[in-house]
Amino acid sequence: MNGLAAEAKRPRRIVLIRHGESAYNKARAGNPYFLTEESVEPVKGIPDHNIALTSDGRRQATATGTALAKLFPHFDVLYHSNYRRTIETAELILAAYSPAERTTIRVRGDDRLRERNVGYGFHMTKTEIDAYFPFYQDYCQTTGYFRTIPPGGESQAAVCDRVFMSIGRWFDNYAGRSVAVVAHEGTIRAVRYNLEKWSADKYEAALAQHGHNCGIWVYEFSTETKRLELTIENHCYYPIHV
Repeated sequence: MNGLAAEAKRPRRIVLIRHGESAYNKARAGNPYFLTEESVEPVKGIPDHNIALTSDGRRQATATGTALAKLFPHFDVLYHSNYRRTIETAELILAAYSPAERTTIRVRGDDRLRERNVGYGFHMTKTEIDAYFPFYQDYCQTTGYFRTIPPGGESQAAVCDRVFMSIGRWFDNYAGRSVAVVAHEGTIRAVRYNLEKWSADKYEAALAQHGHNCGIWVYEFSTETKRLELTIENHCYYPIHV
């Protein structure tokens, strides 16, 4: 164990990994809302926690695992959110490690790393949301997107609060050690909010910066600042087609 890192009561490394492309990602095609009722059909009726990876998502996770196994031959623990798409991503990443290496990596599910609950509008199109909740946009602008609570859902601030509890577990149990986390875009943003001490304004500005599926963010403990410093941001280890 790195003595300075243990003294600082922080992991020496945290690697955040967004899950591979899911059926929900593919259905929305990069849009903030479903555009048509037809686009909802592939995922309609499937609970959010049970949405699977696409074939592209599985390829992304496999390529990411191959790269991570070379960069980081060992993690002390790998957390996932208990959602199917993060579990599948984690399994495909771990498949790149040797059987001996895998026996030394603890795998833990943590519901506090789950995706944000966006409420009743989860499977709605933008037209439907505007029709059922005509007050919503004015409410967002008045309250601020960080603190807005969507009907039936939770605010971005609430996600940051529950993720803060997960980070505390990493700090308490894995000081001076290496932690991997397979999670969701919103969860990763919440980790960044806490680790990098963002303001609400900076968080809202970051909403326009989308993370790649299977993108990774790496924090390394600095002996100079005594903090975890971001060294890799939203990097992919597979070809990105734009």
